[in-house]
Amino acid sequence: MRSTLILAACLLATSCNLIAGDNPSAPPAGTKRPAAPTGPPSTEPLKLKHTSGDALTVWAVPPAKSALEALAADFRKLHKGGWNLSYLDRKALLDALKTEGAAPQVLIFADAETAEALRSAGAIDVNTLRSFAGDTLVIVSRADANWATASVFDLYELRFTHLAIGDRAATSAGYYAYQSLVSDGAWDRIKERIIELPSQDELLQSLLVVKNHAVQERERGAAQIAVLLGSSAATTKGVKAFYAVPEDLHEPVRYQVAAAAGHANDPGVSTLLRLLAEDPDAQAKLASYGYLDRAAALKIETPR
Repeated sequence: MRSTLILAACLLATSCNLIAGDNPSAPPAGTKRPAAPTGPPSTEPLKLKHTSGDALTVWAVPPAKSALEALAADFRKLHKGGWNLSYLDRKALLDALKTEGAAPQVLIFADAETAEALRSAGAIDVNTLRSFAGDTLVIVSRADANWATASVFDLYELRFTHLAIGDRAATSAGYYAYQSLVSDGAWDRIKERIIELPSQDELLQSLLVVKNHAVQERERGAAQIAVLLGSSAATTKGVKAFYAVPEDLHEPVRYQVAAAAGHANDPGVSTLLRLLAEDPDAQAKLASYGYLDRAAALKIETPR
């Protein structure tokens, strides 16, 4: 009888431990389960159902511009209405969503902080969130200049008057540029020579030769060098990248796309999300415009 009671007590204790999460083979309570491994991208063309309807309203950060313009014709073949694109720097995108009547159906952004802000605000359907490309960070000059550096840290030795970066809160490029300059110890050494500009367009105007139409003269921009995302440098005439910033100095640059809240089932939305993230031809085009395709961005290994 005594042995029976002991056995029963042991079984009860084991059951309680399992319920409480004390199973040594189980993860501790509160631990997030690891995401299911992502397999290698398919090389088969997508077989998507064609849709029709009004043009999708898409809001995207400017560094995604070249990618989206390259894929516009492909999307129009799949969705008869195509899309209407608006480019908003990261802060402008978040601010615009707060205005009355804001009605994008798809949002495209480039950093984890923006993704979290959109998620917290309930602005996106989280179940539709996809990473579709990546990017690099580079230091650039005008194409006719001959700057060189051995590292981000060594920028302080260059005899430039101004280095331009995008505003760290307002722009995607500035967000990553600030991280890299601080991480490598350059910020405090050169901060007096840094100009932060509120948009990517103004950054490029500051760097490049700008024509003053009022007096018909050509004037140099204020900055001699700048920090840009690699895709922007690759697709901007008159710009030359002279240093690739190591990726361990900043967060990974990943372009993400998601349906705006309430629009996951709109005609064409799921088609656009799949085109960007899954179609092999679309991924090849992204690579040709200076982006990292999804496999490279997410470090997905393809079978040998």
